[in-house]
Amino acid sequence: YRLLDAKQGATVFDSVSDVRTALRFIKEHHQELGIDPDRITVSGGSAGGHLAAATAMFSDINAEGDSLQTNPTPHSLVLLFPVIDTSSEGYGQKKIGDDWERLSPLHRVTSGLPPTLIFHGSGDRVTPYGGAIGFYEKMKQSGNVCELETHEGGRHGYLMFDRSLFLQTPVHKMMKMRTTRRRRQKIRRGTRRRATPAMMRIKTRLRRAWRARRRGVTGTGRTRMEARTRGRRRRR
Repeated sequence: YRLLDAKQGATVFDSVSDVRTALRFIKEHHQELGIDPDRITVSGGSAGGHLAAATAMFSDINAEGDSLQTNPTPHSLVLLFPVIDTSSEGYGQKKIGDDWERLSPLHRVTSGLPPTLIFHGSGDRVTPYGGAIGFYEKMKQSGNVCELETHEGGRHGYLMFDRSLFLQTPVHKMMKMRTTRRRRQKIRRGTRRRATPAMMRIKTRLRRAWRARRRGVTGTGRTRMEARTRGRRRRR
């Protein structure tokens, strides 16, 4: 999707219409993609959480040429510390402009929205925790299924800073299942061989070499700058 870019004329409305178009494309091509259009879960963190919510809300914001007969709403949503309130008390009002309320999930809750799971830290100062509480309460009042998992004192993006917490989320479990499924498919097709002890030793050496390169150390223990200097001297 397009990012906010004043020079290119891209707005947050463009970002929203892009993700809605993407969901329509997935549903319209579900057979060739090999997916069940009725079991799609959309997830995102921070601004990505806002766009994830946009796939189920903001039905009045669509790209030209989109088939409005295809409903982009997914089966469920998993929102990680999302931009959920774009008012002055939340985040995003200055970026969106005068029409901020059209893109504020908190202010556009209706009945019939998909089941939603929210992860939010009570210490979040970027996307205030109060917006998540307000959204949760409105979802319940509208008869929607919504759960709010609160991490006491958690700052914005806390799941990205604490791996042990991230491993407990359904997002990690879905990513792990998807990776395992892809590996099995490659093995069945014969495009991926099972790792042998020799292959694992080679991979280990490559990882060590890559890490050493990132630290700026060559195989002889010299820094890359020292190695270059010595190479120049030899050429002379």
